[in-house]
Amino acid sequence: MPEIDMVVALWNRDTATKQAGFNPDRLRLLNDALQACQAQLATILKPAQKIKGIFLAPEYYFARENAGQVERYGSLNERCLTETGKDFIVQHLLTVSKTYPQVLLIPGTVAWKKSVTRTPDQEFKRDPETHRRTNIAKTQTRQDSVFNAINTNFGIGGSRGGYLATELLRAKIRRELNPATGLANPDDVAAQIHILFQQSENDLRLALQARFGTSDGMYKSVPTHQENADALFDGTATHVMKNTAFVFLNGKIRFKYNKKNDFHEALSDAGETIFCPGAKSGFATVEGIDIGLEICLDHAVQALANTPLPASGTPMFHILTSASVGVTHAVVRENGYLIHASSDKNMAVVSQKTSTGWNNATPVQKTSVGGDPLDIYKIKVTVP
Repeated sequence: MPEIDMVVALWNRDTATKQAGFNPDRLRLLNDALQACQAQLATILKPAQKIKGIFLAPEYYFARENAGQVERYGSLNERCLTETGKDFIVQHLLTVSKTYPQVLLIPGTVAWKKSVTRTPDQEFKRDPETHRRTNIAKTQTRQDSVFNAINTNFGIGGSRGGYLATELLRAKIRRELNPATGLANPDDVAAQIHILFQQSENDLRLALQARFGTSDGMYKSVPTHQENADALFDGTATHVMKNTAFVFLNGKIRFKYNKKNDFHEALSDAGETIFCPGAKSGFATVEGIDIGLEICLDHAVQALANTPLPASGTPMFHILTSASVGVTHAVVRENGYLIHASSDKNMAVVSQKTSTGWNNATPVQKTSVGGDPLDIYKIKVTVP
């Protein structure tokens, strides 16, 4: 089989801590990162090659300003953009993709939410490539659609993440570690939290009460499938949240994947926003290139590995975007690649599966955009 050269760019933006920026600034930085790849893309000399490169950013690259921040007494800053905000981002990304037509663009994920009830124009389906509304009517209410997604996810054993420490808990641990100033090494604080969070929720509450006198406002847990379904139908939930990875090529959306497993995706104080898990497979074929796509916790619970392979077979690329997760496996054919962009640069990797094991690729160019590493690789890909 013939081989082609391709460029892979990982922009390992620290989305775990850098959520203060407005989304127009994030679009500008993304364009800067793509522009920084142009010298390497120019070395791919086959003009008819439809995909010369893959650009990947971490999970939550597009989210609400200050997304995920947990205030001292447990109040949460939602990570979700509005549906209108998401649409604004997607239309701009379609334009960006047209500017770089031979780059398979996966700019991390978009965290967004929509109302449980639709407006009249939202009763129509979207064109999958342009994201514009069509004149094709939807056949389910949004409430029924979300319930079916929750029920399906429960049926396949969909997973939930652990606990989320509030700033109140962090402050109390800091004061324990350094009574004089209340200042402590963040790694030491994280280690203490990690030990606490290895327990069941009942044991965790008892441990916090014994240690600090109360467990109130100390942590957040992820709602169960049943709790989300109840909130959907009893009026508590006014919005549903999705964490979506869009795959762009030449000004079109070529694939869309919604995260399936819940790691505090829908941060809301009273359950007014609930997580809607994705139902579709992460496998796709784009211009003859087979890919499998996962988002963070999906990888930890082996979402791709537990999904039946498509007719095209095991993919050439296992693409992982996270904030962040350790790599444990890959669903790729021999000579295929695992590609991981992470908010933790130390977890990012481009690695090829060979007959003798895994070979980690070395960047041909290392630079920085927005204060975060952009690593650019040149690889050889076997094509049909």
